[in-house]
Amino acid sequence: MARSTHKQKESCVAAVLRMSALNSYVICFLQEESTMFRLWAKEFKDNRMLRDIVIEDATQDTRTHKVFNALDKVCYAFDLSKPIWLDKTIAEFKRHDKARFTKDNFIDSIEFDYLEIQVIEED
Repeated sequence: MARSTHKQKESCVAAVLRMSALNSYVICFLQEESTMFRLWAKEFKDNRMLRDIVIEDATQDTRTHKVFNALDKVCYAFDLSKPIWLDKTIAEFKRHDKARFTKDNFIDSIEFDYLEIQVIEED
């Protein structure tokens, strides 16, 4: 019985090694595919949209990095300071993939009522 148990262990180890090699291949294959990420930013005053922009990101970054990078690009395009992520802003974004940055989120004074960002595409 000892020999059959030893052979079973060897075959299990070989199967695990084959499976881990397969998983590594799948993971590498998935990492090589680029995923499209699009964020829509809109600036509002008196319930009217003043301007908007769509930022696309097909890099290999994490979703969080893509959101922060897109927000940086929006702020650069709109000539704004970077807003502060308050707890309510984070909770709203987690819940709806949409967040509003009001005057409370900015250190500088702003000429509009709020800046809204929304994830519109994510593969």
